[in-house]
Amino acid sequence: TSAQLKPLVLLYLRNYIIVNDCETAAGIWEGTKRLSDYYFTVISTALASYYLPKLSSLKTNYELKKELFSGVKIIMPLFVLMAIIIYLFRNFIIVLLFSKEFMQISDLMLPQLIGDFFMILSLMIAYLMLAKAMLTTFMITQLAFAGLRILLSTYLFNIMGIEGMIWANAINYFLYCICLILIFKNIIFSQNEDFTHRRI
Repeated sequence: TSAQLKPLVLLYLRNYIIVNDCETAAGIWEGTKRLSDYYFTVISTALASYYLPKLSSLKTNYELKKELFSGVKIIMPLFVLMAIIIYLFRNFIIVLLFSKEFMQISDLMLPQLIGDFFMILSLMIAYLMLAKAMLTTFMITQLAFAGLRILLSTYLFNIMGIEGMIWANAINYFLYCICLILIFKNIIFSQNEDFTHRRI
């Protein structure tokens, strides 16, 4: 579901920018997204290689909570550090990876990095659904938030341009995180080890 939806959503948004602005604007938006794709691929591969199999091997709510928080404590601070470095050296990185014609990306990096923060955090929580074969819930949330991203992106683009579309991505992943926290509140907010005797 995720593999099919994401390219379709991005294609729609790219075409929307071209129709309502220009191809140059679409290229700037695409470049901003590609920049985060470079490091997100490394992070997602690491999570899929270790984190997801580890979650799948656990049986109780307490074990799942412990592993989730352990992963978050390691991954998120590392990402924040990396994000700060990327933001500080963003102009150099843009010229290195693209060219000076893409310097507008520099003004878009803050909302992009904020969106990436919530994207990675939501991915770590969403892996609970895959680990425990909650496929229906996973597909419903993927479809719902793909639709919401389109609505938010087009609405904010009409107000703020490309920056609005990137903020829409950040808002969408923030709301997705909230939704996932509510879905797994019995795990995330468990307060004692009595949960070791309960199964998800």
